[in-house]
Amino acid sequence: MGSIKKLLLIGPYPPPYGGIASHIVNLVPSLVSKGFKVYILSRYDKDEVVKGEGFTIINLNLRKAIAHLLNPFNIHKNLASFMMLRKFKLDFRTAIIETLRANVISRIVMQNRIQLIAFYSMLNAYSVPILRKIFGIRIPVVLTIYGAIYENPSFFRSRLKLVESILDCSDVVLSSSKYCAKSVELLGIDSSTIEPLYYGVDLVNFSPDVNREKKRKELNMRDEDKVLLFVGRLNEEMGLDSVLKIIPDILSQRKDIVFLIVGAKGPLEKDALAMQEKYKNRVYVRVNVPFDELPYYYAACDIVLAPTRDRHACMGMAIKEAMASGKPVIASATGGIPEAVIDKKTGILLPTGKDLKVDREVFYKAIFELLDSPTLLKQMGINARRRAEELFDSALTSKTTIAIFEKLLEEKSE
Repeated sequence: MGSIKKLLLIGPYPPPYGGIASHIVNLVPSLVSKGFKVYILSRYDKDEVVKGEGFTIINLNLRKAIAHLLNPFNIHKNLASFMMLRKFKLDFRTAIIETLRANVISRIVMQNRIQLIAFYSMLNAYSVPILRKIFGIRIPVVLTIYGAIYENPSFFRSRLKLVESILDCSDVVLSSSKYCAKSVELLGIDSSTIEPLYYGVDLVNFSPDVNREKKRKELNMRDEDKVLLFVGRLNEEMGLDSVLKIIPDILSQRKDIVFLIVGAKGPLEKDALAMQEKYKNRVYVRVNVPFDELPYYYAACDIVLAPTRDRHACMGMAIKEAMASGKPVIASATGGIPEAVIDKKTGILLPTGKDLKVDREVFYKAIFELLDSPTLLKQMGINARRRAEELFDSALTSKTTIAIFEKLLEEKSE
Protein backbone atom coordinates (compact mmCIF):
# COMPACT_ATOMS: atom_id res chain seq x y z
CA MET A 1 0.00 0.00 0.00
CA GLY A 2 1.33 3.46 -0.93
CA SER A 3 2.07 6.22 1.54
CA ILE A 4 -1.13 8.09 0.58
CA LYS A 5 -4.22 6.40 1.98
CA LYS A 6 -7.51 7.34 0.33
CA LEU A 7 -10.57 7.56 2.50
CA LEU A 8 -14.23 8.37 1.79
CA LEU A 9 -16.34 9.85 4.59
CA ILE A 10 -20.12 9.82 4.05
CA GLY A 11 -22.01 12.19 6.33
CA PRO A 12 -23.24 15.76 6.87
CA TYR A 13 -20.67 18.52 6.44
CA PRO A 14 -19.74 21.30 7.19
CA PRO A 15 -20.54 22.48 10.76
CA PRO A 16 -21.55 24.38 12.86
CA TYR A 17 -24.66 22.54 14.06
CA GLY A 18 -24.50 18.80 14.52
CA GLY A 19 -22.08 16.41 16.15
CA ILE A 20 -21.18 14.51 12.98
CA ALA A 21 -20.15 17.60 11.04
CA SER A 22 -18.15 18.91 14.01
CA HIS A 23 -16.46 15.52 14.38
CA ILE A 24 -15.49 15.47 10.70
CA VAL A 25 -14.10 19.01 10.75
CA ASN A 26 -11.90 18.06 13.73
CA LEU A 27 -10.91 14.70 12.22
CA VAL A 28 -9.90 15.74 8.70
CA PRO A 29 -6.74 17.76 9.58
CA SER A 30 -5.46 14.85 11.68
CA LEU A 31 -6.15 12.42 8.83
CA VAL A 32 -4.30 14.63 6.38
CA SER A 33 -1.33 14.92 8.74
CA LYS A 34 -1.19 11.11 8.85
CA GLY A 35 -0.96 10.75 5.08
CA PHE A 36 -4.64 10.31 4.24
CA LYS A 37 -6.27 11.90 1.24
CA VAL A 38 -9.85 12.50 2.32
CA TYR A 39 -13.01 12.66 0.23
CA ILE A 40 -16.28 13.76 1.87
CA LEU A 41 -19.63 12.87 0.29
CA SER A 42 -22.09 15.16 2.01
CA ARG A 43 -25.08 16.36 0.01
CA TYR A 44 -27.22 14.94 -2.79
CA ASP A 45 -29.07 18.03 -3.98
CA LYS A 46 -26.47 19.77 -6.11
CA ASP A 47 -23.38 19.08 -8.20
CA GLU A 48 -20.31 20.59 -6.60
CA VAL A 49 -16.71 19.70 -5.89
CA VAL A 50 -14.82 21.79 -3.33
CA LYS A 51 -11.13 21.17 -2.78
CA GLY A 52 -9.39 21.91 0.48
CA GLU A 53 -5.94 21.20 1.85
CA GLY A 54 -5.69 17.43 1.58
CA PHE A 55 -9.43 16.87 1.25
CA THR A 56 -12.20 17.13 -1.33
CA ILE A 57 -15.90 17.73 -0.66
CA ILE A 58 -18.19 16.08 -3.20
CA ASN A 59 -21.85 17.07 -3.50
CA LEU A 60 -23.99 15.39 -6.14
CA ASN A 61 -27.48 15.88 -7.49
CA LEU A 62 -29.15 12.46 -7.36
CA ARG A 63 -31.94 13.56 -9.68
CA LYS A 64 -29.42 14.31 -12.40
CA ALA A 65 -27.74 10.96 -11.74
CA ILE A 66 -30.88 8.98 -12.51
CA ALA A 67 -29.58 8.27 -16.03
CA HIS A 68 -27.01 5.95 -14.43
CA LEU A 69 -29.83 3.53 -13.59
CA LEU A 70 -30.23 2.83 -17.30
CA ASN A 71 -26.52 2.46 -18.02
CA PRO A 72 -26.31 -0.86 -19.93
CA PHE A 73 -23.09 -1.77 -18.11
CA ASN A 74 -24.80 -1.54 -14.70
CA ILE A 75 -28.45 -2.18 -15.42
CA HIS A 76 -28.37 -5.74 -14.06
CA LYS A 77 -26.65 -4.53 -10.86
CA ASN A 78 -29.15 -1.72 -10.48
CA LEU A 79 -32.08 -4.07 -10.89
CA ALA A 80 -30.58 -6.50 -8.38
CA SER A 81 -29.96 -3.60 -5.96
CA PHE A 82 -33.51 -2.37 -6.28
CA MET A 83 -34.93 -5.85 -5.71
CA MET A 84 -32.70 -6.39 -2.65
CA LEU A 85 -33.84 -3.12 -1.09
CA ARG A 86 -37.47 -3.96 -1.76
CA LYS A 87 -36.94 -7.32 -0.01
CA PHE A 88 -35.61 -5.28 2.91
CA LYS A 89 -39.07 -3.61 2.92
CA LEU A 90 -37.92 -0.19 1.78
CA ASP A 91 -40.57 1.70 -0.19
CA PHE A 92 -40.29 2.17 -3.96
CA ARG A 93 -38.93 5.72 -3.82
CA THR A 94 -36.34 4.95 -1.13
CA ALA A 95 -35.19 1.84 -3.02
CA ILE A 96 -34.61 3.98 -6.14
CA ILE A 97 -32.74 6.66 -4.16
CA GLU A 98 -30.53 4.12 -2.40
CA THR A 99 -29.77 2.36 -5.69
CA LEU A 100 -28.70 5.72 -7.10
CA ARG A 101 -26.63 6.41 -3.99
CA ALA A 102 -24.86 3.05 -4.40
CA ASN A 103 -24.04 3.99 -7.99
CA VAL A 104 -22.62 7.33 -6.88
CA ILE A 105 -20.52 5.81 -4.09
CA SER A 106 -19.26 3.02 -6.35
CA ARG A 107 -18.14 5.53 -8.99
CA ILE A 108 -16.35 7.69 -6.41
CA VAL A 109 -14.61 4.62 -5.02
CA MET A 110 -13.47 3.42 -8.44
CA GLN A 111 -12.49 6.80 -9.89
CA ASN A 112 -10.47 7.85 -6.84
CA ARG A 113 -9.20 4.41 -5.81
CA ILE A 114 -10.70 4.76 -2.35
CA GLN A 115 -9.31 2.27 0.18
CA LEU A 116 -11.78 2.67 3.05
CA ILE A 117 -15.30 4.05 3.51
CA ALA A 118 -16.69 5.48 6.75
CA PHE A 119 -20.48 5.78 6.92
CA TYR A 120 -21.90 8.15 9.50
CA SER A 121 -25.43 7.09 10.57
CA MET A 122 -27.48 4.00 9.85
CA LEU A 123 -29.69 6.25 7.71
CA ASN A 124 -26.74 6.89 5.38
CA ALA A 125 -25.79 3.22 5.19
CA TYR A 126 -28.67 1.46 3.44
CA SER A 127 -26.38 1.04 0.42
CA VAL A 128 -23.71 -0.87 2.37
CA PRO A 129 -25.09 -4.37 1.57
CA ILE A 130 -25.52 -3.38 -2.09
CA LEU A 131 -21.95 -2.15 -2.39
CA ARG A 132 -20.62 -5.36 -0.84
CA LYS A 133 -22.90 -8.00 -2.33
CA ILE A 134 -23.83 -6.57 -5.74
CA PHE A 135 -21.26 -3.96 -6.72
CA GLY A 136 -18.41 -6.07 -5.33
CA ILE A 137 -16.80 -3.29 -3.26
CA ARG A 138 -14.44 -5.17 -0.93
CA ILE A 139 -12.65 -2.31 0.82
CA PRO A 140 -13.10 -1.94 4.60
CA VAL A 141 -16.28 -0.27 5.84
CA VAL A 142 -16.61 1.58 9.15
CA LEU A 143 -20.13 2.41 10.34
CA THR A 144 -21.00 4.78 13.16
CA ILE A 145 -24.54 4.50 14.51
CA TYR A 146 -26.42 7.15 16.43
CA GLY A 147 -29.98 7.29 17.72
CA ALA A 148 -31.96 6.42 14.58
CA ILE A 149 -33.31 3.18 16.08
CA TYR A 150 -34.49 4.98 19.23
CA GLU A 151 -36.17 7.60 17.05
CA ASN A 152 -38.18 5.07 15.05
CA PRO A 153 -37.91 1.57 16.56
CA SER A 154 -40.99 0.19 14.79
CA PHE A 155 -39.52 1.10 11.38
CA PHE A 156 -36.31 -0.81 12.06
CA ARG A 157 -38.03 -3.75 13.78
CA SER A 158 -39.99 -4.37 10.60
CA ARG A 159 -36.75 -4.13 8.61
CA LEU A 160 -34.56 -6.23 10.88
CA LYS A 161 -32.93 -8.02 7.92
CA LEU A 162 -31.76 -4.67 6.55
CA VAL A 163 -30.15 -3.70 9.87
CA GLU A 164 -28.52 -7.11 10.25
CA SER A 165 -27.16 -6.96 6.71
CA ILE A 166 -25.72 -3.46 7.23
CA LEU A 167 -24.00 -4.54 10.44
CA ASP A 168 -22.74 -7.81 8.92
CA CYS A 169 -21.25 -5.96 5.94
CA SER A 170 -19.45 -3.42 8.16
CA ASP A 171 -15.95 -4.30 9.35
CA VAL A 172 -16.15 -2.06 12.41
CA VAL A 173 -19.23 -0.56 14.04
CA LEU A 174 -18.84 2.46 16.32
CA SER A 175 -21.24 4.65 18.27
CA SER A 176 -20.80 8.09 19.79
CA SER A 177 -22.13 6.98 23.19
CA LYS A 178 -22.79 3.83 25.18
CA TYR A 179 -26.46 4.71 25.14
CA CYS A 180 -26.69 4.79 21.35
CA ALA A 181 -24.57 1.65 21.03
CA LYS A 182 -27.29 -0.17 22.97
CA SER A 183 -30.01 0.97 20.57
CA VAL A 184 -29.64 -2.26 18.55
CA GLU A 185 -30.79 -4.21 21.62
CA LEU A 186 -34.29 -2.92 20.88
CA LEU A 187 -34.11 -5.17 17.82
CA GLY A 188 -32.73 -8.15 19.71
CA ILE A 189 -29.20 -7.59 18.38
CA ASP A 190 -26.16 -7.98 20.63
CA SER A 191 -24.48 -4.59 21.17
CA SER A 192 -21.23 -5.92 22.68
CA THR A 193 -19.33 -5.65 19.40
CA ILE A 194 -20.25 -1.97 18.95
CA GLU A 195 -17.47 0.23 20.24
CA PRO A 196 -18.43 3.52 21.93
CA LEU A 197 -16.26 6.41 20.77
CA TYR A 198 -16.98 9.78 22.37
CA TYR A 199 -16.75 12.70 19.98
CA GLY A 200 -14.51 15.40 21.34
CA VAL A 201 -14.19 19.11 20.77
CA ASP A 202 -11.17 21.30 20.15
CA LEU A 203 -10.04 22.12 23.68
CA VAL A 204 -8.05 25.11 22.45
CA ASN A 205 -10.87 26.75 20.51
CA PHE A 206 -13.42 25.92 23.19
CA SER A 207 -11.69 26.99 26.38
CA PRO A 208 -12.16 29.09 29.53
CA ASP A 209 -9.38 31.29 28.12
CA VAL A 210 -11.49 32.51 25.17
CA ASN A 211 -12.22 36.26 25.32
CA ARG A 212 -15.39 36.62 27.42
CA GLU A 213 -15.97 40.26 26.50
CA LYS A 214 -15.94 40.02 22.70
CA LYS A 215 -19.60 39.06 22.22
CA ARG A 216 -20.77 40.82 25.37
CA LYS A 217 -19.46 44.12 24.01
CA GLU A 218 -20.89 43.47 20.55
CA LEU A 219 -24.30 42.95 22.16
CA ASN A 220 -23.92 45.88 24.57
CA MET A 221 -24.26 43.68 27.64
CA ARG A 222 -23.40 45.02 31.07
CA ASP A 223 -20.63 43.58 33.23
CA GLU A 224 -23.17 42.42 35.81
CA ASP A 225 -25.40 40.61 33.30
CA LYS A 226 -25.80 36.87 33.79
CA VAL A 227 -26.13 35.18 30.40
CA LEU A 228 -28.11 31.97 29.81
CA LEU A 229 -27.13 30.40 26.49
CA PHE A 230 -28.98 27.94 24.24
CA VAL A 231 -27.07 26.43 21.30
CA GLY A 232 -28.69 24.08 18.81
CA ARG A 233 -31.29 23.69 16.10
CA LEU A 234 -34.26 25.97 16.68
CA ASN A 235 -36.82 23.24 17.28
CA GLU A 236 -38.67 21.40 20.03
CA GLU A 237 -36.42 18.34 19.89
CA MET A 238 -33.51 20.46 21.10
CA GLY A 239 -35.76 21.87 23.84
CA LEU A 240 -35.96 25.45 22.64
CA ASP A 241 -39.70 25.54 23.39
CA SER A 242 -38.90 24.81 27.05
CA VAL A 243 -36.43 27.70 27.08
CA LEU A 244 -38.87 30.11 25.44
CA LYS A 245 -41.60 29.24 27.96
CA ILE A 246 -39.51 30.19 31.00
CA ILE A 247 -38.09 33.44 29.59
CA PRO A 248 -40.93 35.76 30.76
CA ASP A 249 -40.90 34.47 34.34
CA ILE A 250 -37.10 34.45 34.59
CA LEU A 251 -36.74 37.98 33.25
CA SER A 252 -39.46 39.27 35.59
CA GLN A 253 -37.54 37.98 38.61
CA ARG A 254 -34.18 39.59 37.94
CA LYS A 255 -33.00 42.53 35.87
CA ASP A 256 -29.49 41.17 35.37
CA ILE A 257 -30.42 38.06 33.34
CA VAL A 258 -30.00 37.87 29.57
CA PHE A 259 -30.94 35.02 27.23
CA LEU A 260 -28.77 34.27 24.22
CA ILE A 261 -30.22 31.87 21.62
CA VAL A 262 -27.78 30.64 18.98
CA GLY A 263 -28.76 28.01 16.44
CA ALA A 264 -29.51 26.69 13.01
CA LYS A 265 -32.78 27.55 11.32
CA GLY A 266 -35.78 25.61 12.55
CA PRO A 267 -39.54 25.78 13.08
CA LEU A 268 -39.20 27.83 16.30
CA GLU A 269 -37.12 30.59 14.70
CA LYS A 270 -40.12 32.94 14.41
CA ASP A 271 -41.08 32.35 18.05
CA ALA A 272 -37.52 33.07 19.16
CA LEU A 273 -37.33 36.26 17.09
CA ALA A 274 -40.70 37.37 18.50
CA MET A 275 -39.29 36.89 22.00
CA GLN A 276 -36.27 38.99 21.02
CA GLU A 277 -38.57 41.74 19.77
CA LYS A 278 -40.63 41.66 22.95
CA TYR A 279 -37.63 41.69 25.30
CA LYS A 280 -35.15 43.97 23.56
CA ASN A 281 -31.64 43.95 25.03
CA ARG A 282 -32.56 40.97 27.20
CA VAL A 283 -33.11 38.28 24.59
CA TYR A 284 -30.74 37.92 21.65
CA VAL A 285 -31.24 35.48 18.77
CA ARG A 286 -28.47 34.64 16.34
CA VAL A 287 -29.25 32.23 13.49
CA ASN A 288 -26.70 30.15 11.54
CA VAL A 289 -23.68 31.53 13.38
CA PRO A 290 -20.35 30.59 11.70
CA PHE A 291 -18.55 27.72 13.41
CA ASP A 292 -15.50 29.82 14.32
CA GLU A 293 -17.73 32.29 16.19
CA LEU A 294 -19.27 29.71 18.52
CA PRO A 295 -16.47 29.73 21.14
CA TYR A 296 -17.10 33.43 21.80
CA TYR A 297 -20.77 32.82 22.54
CA TYR A 298 -19.89 30.14 25.08
CA ALA A 299 -17.29 32.46 26.60
CA ALA A 300 -19.88 35.22 26.95
CA CYS A 301 -22.34 33.10 28.93
CA ASP A 302 -22.59 31.90 32.51
CA ILE A 303 -24.79 28.81 32.07
CA VAL A 304 -25.66 26.69 29.04
CA LEU A 305 -29.22 25.39 28.76
CA ALA A 306 -29.80 22.05 27.01
CA PRO A 307 -33.33 20.76 27.83
CA THR A 308 -33.18 18.30 24.94
CA ARG A 309 -36.23 16.11 24.45
CA ASP A 310 -34.63 13.72 21.96
CA ARG A 311 -34.85 10.13 23.16
CA HIS A 312 -32.33 9.42 20.42
CA ALA A 313 -29.80 12.08 21.51
CA CYS A 314 -26.48 10.28 21.82
CA MET A 315 -25.00 13.07 23.89
CA GLY A 316 -25.02 16.54 22.34
CA MET A 317 -22.09 18.46 20.90
CA ALA A 318 -23.21 21.74 22.48
CA ILE A 319 -23.00 20.15 25.92
CA LYS A 320 -19.39 19.11 25.35
CA GLU A 321 -18.48 22.49 23.84
CA ALA A 322 -19.94 24.15 26.93
CA MET A 323 -18.00 21.89 29.28
CA ALA A 324 -14.78 22.51 27.36
CA SER A 325 -15.49 26.24 27.72
CA GLY A 326 -15.73 25.82 31.47
CA LYS A 327 -19.47 26.39 31.68
CA PRO A 328 -21.95 24.37 33.76
CA VAL A 329 -24.83 22.83 31.83
CA ILE A 330 -28.45 22.48 32.85
CA ALA A 331 -29.63 19.58 30.71
CA SER A 332 -32.38 17.00 30.48
CA ALA A 333 -31.51 13.51 31.69
CA THR A 334 -32.33 11.97 28.32
CA GLY A 335 -30.41 9.82 25.85
CA GLY A 336 -26.67 9.71 26.42
CA ILE A 337 -26.50 13.12 28.11
CA PRO A 338 -25.93 11.59 31.60
CA GLU A 339 -22.72 10.05 30.22
CA ALA A 340 -21.40 13.60 29.82
CA VAL A 341 -22.97 15.69 32.58
CA ILE A 342 -22.45 14.58 36.18
CA ASP A 343 -25.43 15.83 38.17
CA LYS A 344 -24.57 18.42 40.83
CA LYS A 345 -20.89 18.31 39.86
CA THR A 346 -20.50 19.54 36.27
CA GLY A 347 -24.08 20.75 35.91
CA ILE A 348 -27.65 19.83 36.73
CA LEU A 349 -29.63 17.01 35.13
CA LEU A 350 -33.39 17.51 34.90
CA PRO A 351 -35.89 14.64 34.88
CA THR A 352 -38.39 14.53 32.04
CA GLY A 353 -42.00 13.44 31.79
CA LYS A 354 -43.60 11.01 29.37
CA ASP A 355 -43.39 13.69 26.66
CA LEU A 356 -39.63 13.90 27.40
CA LYS A 357 -39.99 17.59 28.27
CA VAL A 358 -38.48 19.03 31.43
CA ASP A 359 -40.84 20.35 34.07
CA ARG A 360 -41.08 24.12 33.89
CA GLU A 361 -40.81 24.65 37.64
CA VAL A 362 -37.87 22.28 38.02
CA PHE A 363 -36.09 24.00 35.12
CA TYR A 364 -36.78 27.40 36.68
CA LYS A 365 -35.45 26.36 40.10
CA ALA A 366 -32.28 24.82 38.63
CA ILE A 367 -31.37 28.08 36.93
CA PHE A 368 -31.73 30.10 40.12
CA GLU A 369 -29.95 27.44 42.16
CA LEU A 370 -26.82 28.16 40.13
CA LEU A 371 -27.29 31.91 39.70
CA ASP A 372 -27.80 32.35 43.43
CA SER A 373 -24.66 30.33 44.25
CA PRO A 374 -21.65 32.00 42.55
CA THR A 375 -19.19 29.65 44.25
CA LEU A 376 -21.09 26.56 43.08
CA LEU A 377 -21.42 28.04 39.59
CA LYS A 378 -17.67 28.61 39.37
CA GLN A 379 -16.76 25.17 40.75
CA MET A 380 -19.12 23.40 38.35
CA GLY A 381 -17.44 25.24 35.48
CA ILE A 382 -14.02 24.08 36.68
CA ASN A 383 -15.28 20.51 37.07
CA ALA A 384 -16.84 20.62 33.61
CA ARG A 385 -13.56 21.65 31.99
CA ARG A 386 -11.68 18.88 33.78
CA ARG A 387 -14.17 16.29 32.57
CA ALA A 388 -13.94 17.61 29.03
CA GLU A 389 -10.15 17.26 29.17
CA GLU A 390 -10.51 13.66 30.36
CA LEU A 391 -13.20 12.47 27.93
CA PHE A 392 -13.95 14.98 25.18
CA ASP A 393 -10.67 16.00 23.60
CA SER A 394 -11.02 15.96 19.81
CA ALA A 395 -7.32 15.12 19.51
CA LEU A 396 -7.95 11.89 21.42
CA THR A 397 -11.06 11.13 19.33
CA SER A 398 -9.09 11.66 16.12
CA LYS A 399 -6.18 9.53 17.35
CA THR A 400 -8.51 6.64 18.21
CA THR A 401 -10.43 6.94 14.94
CA ILE A 402 -7.27 7.02 12.83
CA ALA A 403 -5.91 3.98 14.68
CA ILE A 404 -9.06 2.08 13.73
CA PHE A 405 -8.76 3.14 10.08
CA GLU A 406 -5.07 2.28 9.88
CA LYS A 407 -5.56 -1.13 11.47
CA LEU A 408 -8.23 -2.01 8.90
CA LEU A 409 -6.02 -0.88 6.04
CA GLU A 410 -3.08 -2.89 7.36
CA GLU A 411 -5.25 -6.00 7.70
CA LYS A 412 -6.54 -5.50 4.15
CA SER A 413 -3.04 -5.20 2.71
CA GLU A 414 -1.81 -8.43 4.36
